[in-house]
Amino acid sequence: MERISTRLLDELGRIALPSVSREAFGWEPGAPLDIFEDAANQQVVLRQAAPRCVFCKSGTGLLLFGGKHVCAQCLRAIRES
Repeated sequence: MERISTRLLDELGRIALPSVSREAFGWEPGAPLDIFEDAANQQVVLRQAAPRCVFCKSGTGLLLFGGKHVCAQCLRAIRES
């Protein structure tokens, strides 16, 4: 793993990701990121979040509707209601 830069936490515990890192992964402002802790190795890992259903948070059987992901089960439930 290569060190890109060192950043300081602000008063609210935030950091800004270096532009070179955001560009390397294609992360635009507002991109959803999953955050993982590896306490044993004192590491935090960021990964672009996989799409999830806006209702039940499932990641399978997703359809895009109005710019939002909806799973087949929730779509069926909406149609039946």
